Amino acid sequence: MLKSCRRGFSSVGSLFSKNLPFLIFICAAALWVIWALFSQFIFGKIFDDERFEVIGQWGDSFGALNALISIFGFTMVVQTLTEQRKASARQAEDTHIQRFDENFFELLRLMRIVREEVTFSYSPGYLKARNLNRNPKLTAAPRTGRKAFVASVLEFNHWAKLSNSPKQTSQTLSIIYLSRIHNRSESTLAPYFRLVYTILGKLRDDTILSDAQKAEYGNILRSQLTSTEIKLIAINGLAPISKDMRDLIVQFRLLKYLPLGKTRKLLCEMYPPEAFLARES
Repeated sequence: MLKSCRRGFSSVGSLFSKNLPFLIFICAAALWVIWALFSQFIFGKIFDDERFEVIGQWGDSFGALNALISIFGFTMVVQTLTEQRKASARQAEDTHIQRFDENFFELLRLMRIVREEVTFSYSPGYLKARNLNRNPKLTAAPRTGRKAFVASVLEFNHWAKLSNSPKQTSQTLSIIYLSRIHNRSESTLAPYFRLVYTILGKLRDDTILSDAQKAEYGNILRSQLTSTEIKLIAINGLAPISKDMRDLIVQFRLLKYLPLGKTRKLLCEMYPPEAFLARES
């Protein structure tokens, strides 16, 4: 009931705002007529009176009303200019959102293209540790596309598990990631991470989009990423070379749907709980 009343008052307010110049004109015209009739009542049958000074007095009585009408006219001009300014602002906002939308999906398209060009090969140390003879599928042949992300995360988990540190920190994991993963495939990994960072950075820094719109675009980006991609993005976010990628990961809740497992358990120690939660509406 209360919501219905609010919608009703909102509709009335919107209607009043749109028709304000017309209402002002009606009020001014009505006042003019009332003033004329009122003045004629005071001076009596003015047109039957031969004294021109009385006629002059009656004519002069319209001076204040003319000033009032001028004020109404000025108010109408100001109202019209205000409505035009609001309309221009809305049009500029709509144009900005349309351009942002086009750029956003173009960047997504480029991200998918660059993702397929990512390559990664298992290191000799990892292959030796996993015993190549017992697992012939593990070879030094380069993996490309999504398989490269899977291989990268597998090797990272291996070295992180073998770390001598009693308690993992973002610094120790960053060193492992840079030396074992990133530096060996930087030529293809770096462009991919830059694109993801660019998309999230543009969303964060935009001054026109609302928070709800930014969250919606962030959800679209997240839907285009596999769980393995998100894992590697989160691992990369721990390294200094990623700038403030970690903050963007938290802000846009990229880890929300990260599946349970040792990688998620490890990342839960490195990222605040907000990174794994749904955004409040």
